[in-house]
Amino acid sequence: MKSMIVLALCAVLLTALCQGHCQAQGPEPAEAMKKFDIMIGSWEGSGTYRETADGEAHEWTSVQTVTRILNGHAVQEDLRIDTEMPVPIVYRSIHAWDPGEKRYLSIGMGNTGEGSTSELYWIDDHTLTGSMIEKKKGNVVTSRWVVTYEKDS
Repeated sequence: MKSMIVLALCAVLLTALCQGHCQAQGPEPAEAMKKFDIMIGSWEGSGTYRETADGEAHEWTSVQTVTRILNGHAVQEDLRIDTEMPVPIVYRSIHAWDPGEKRYLSIGMGNTGEGSTSELYWIDDHTLTGSMIEKKKGNVVTSRWVVTYEKDS
């Protein structure tokens, strides 16, 4: 896990160092990156979560900002989730199209100490899904998520 986080940080550093150079020259973003257009902007969310299937429901709220980076070759997603805990949960993810493998990839990290990589799938023009397998507190955890975007929601 630590090597993945180091790799992620190196990728972010390389991205930051090359951003100005890449914007000055280089190819146009892949047509596949247009799928992310519906995500660009600022979003608010709310809901409930349970720590176990039969556990008590806890409320959460979130603020998310999604912007294009690297001259449109990638998208950066910043997410803050506020729960009953005193410190918010904060994530930063970079999503991009891998032209060699012809797939969408995501790399992310959060203030809770984890890093993740996952493959993304657009089910249709409005629905993005992904999954990952990771270790949390010594246990193997599989996560799957689905987000549906509409014009203003």
